[in-house]
Amino acid sequence: TAVASPYDHNTTTTSQQQRQSSSPAGGTGEKQPTSCRDPIFALLLYANVASIVAVAGIYGTAAFGEAIDDSTSGYNYEGYVYATAILGLVAIVLSGLTLPIMMCIPELLIKVSLVMMLILSGVMMVLSFLSGSIFGGIFGRARKM
Repeated sequence: TAVASPYDHNTTTTSQQQRQSSSPAGGTGEKQPTSCRDPIFALLLYANVASIVAVAGIYGTAAFGEAIDDSTSGYNYEGYVYATAILGLVAIVLSGLTLPIMMCIPELLIKVSLVMMLILSGVMMVLSFLSGSIFGGIFGRARKM
């Protein structure tokens, strides 16, 4: 599995070294130039962030006044907020703990995810047809092609 990186990490394994030595070029490939390939979208991203900062600077918390007044009138979502924060932290911790395992078997993970996507797409297609949603079934069938 090749990953584009501007740095030389020297992380080749024995099997990768054997494949590279048996290749006609006999090398590790050419160093790719580091450059911005989508300057328009980079400018749009910066413009979006700048507009968010500008709106937050101009209006401050007053921009949320009406939404806060409406939400405090009836329901209490405090438990949902705490549950979301706790589950988010648990997800971050578990992701950090499983990242080294996932880096050891990237090819297997990619293959399993592709197969599972096809299986789940087929299940959704069948369920869509069974529930009478013809368009959902057609969309599920189109994803399997």
